[in-house]
Amino acid sequence: MRAVLVLAIGLGGCAAGAGGAPGQEWGYAEAHADCAPWDGAATTITLSDAPLGETPTGPYLVISVYRALRESGGTTRIGSQQGQGMSAQLCPADGSCILADEGSVDLTPADSSIRGRYTFRLTDGRRVTGSFTARVVAFRALCG
Repeated sequence: MRAVLVLAIGLGGCAAGAGGAPGQEWGYAEAHADCAPWDGAATTITLSDAPLGETPTGPYLVISVYRALRESGGTTRIGSQQGQGMSAQLCPADGSCILADEGSVDLTPADSSIRGRYTFRLTDGRRVTGSFTARVVAFRALCG
């Protein structure tokens, strides 16, 4: 009985890791230039366990930092002043994305990738944390 309980707890921990649970390590990660809500520069990072295409398949996490890719390093918090803020949302397989209302991401850009660590509280009360190395993909963002 004890071995079965240990096995069940172990499997439950693996299942909890899916879809952005604490400590999530996503299988795929991409970063690209984007536009902030006010048409300024932004960097968007998409994390998923499925290969990323034009439209990601859930579950996936989208993090947008409102600074240009080459200037995106350091820690950014949700609710920061315009020009320095960010947003994040977790999108389950059913496509009903849940916004983060609190949290931060710490980014370290390199030539062809960007590393990061994040922690967010979603509007439904869940917390998501994890780390990633995202490859930078070409994307022409026409802002302003």
